[in-house]
Amino acid sequence: MDMRRIIVAAIGVAAGVALGQHADGQHSQTPHAAAIQPARAEDPSANWPWKKYFATGQTLAPVTGLKQGDEAFEVRDSAKHVLGWVFRTDRVSPVVKGRNAEIGVMVALGKDGEIAGVEVIENHETPAYFRRLTGAFYHQFVGHAVSAPSSDIDAVTGATISSRAVIEDVFQSAAELLKVVRPADPQT
Repeated sequence: MDMRRIIVAAIGVAAGVALGQHADGQHSQTPHAAAIQPARAEDPSANWPWKKYFATGQTLAPVTGLKQGDEAFEVRDSAKHVLGWVFRTDRVSPVVKGRNAEIGVMVALGKDGEIAGVEVIENHETPAYFRRLTGAFYHQFVGHAVSAPSSDIDAVTGATISSRAVIEDVFQSAAELLKVVRPADPQT
């Protein structure tokens, strides 16, 4: 009987770890959790602030052709025309880690290949350092072409590792997405 309780407890702990829950109730995002968990409970249309970057956007549709475990969405208007794409950097390859873990940044990417906006959705960085990444840091991305050098974006002193990780992750994952959604003609 005691052995059954131990097994049940071990299964419960393993399930909590697989779901990213620590014993203290904290949650973490494992890199590309979709590879481990095929279905996501999160609805990006409800939980991501994508509509402020696509004013006429009405619906999201999954992007097909991505690497297994990656996830991104087409933003469509009421006539079903694609306006751009939205994704989280921690859900599109490659994996780029900050000081402590991968940082989940929502990226709104226009059809022209320019970044419409970025917002941190999830991070596990040290708060005292990460809060140094202010609106001025994030505003540097707006209107910046993914094809332009990411070195044009300045890292933040005192949060260098985290800010460089955000920069690298936004540009690398956006470039990977564009290879899928605009493979033949980069001007489409």
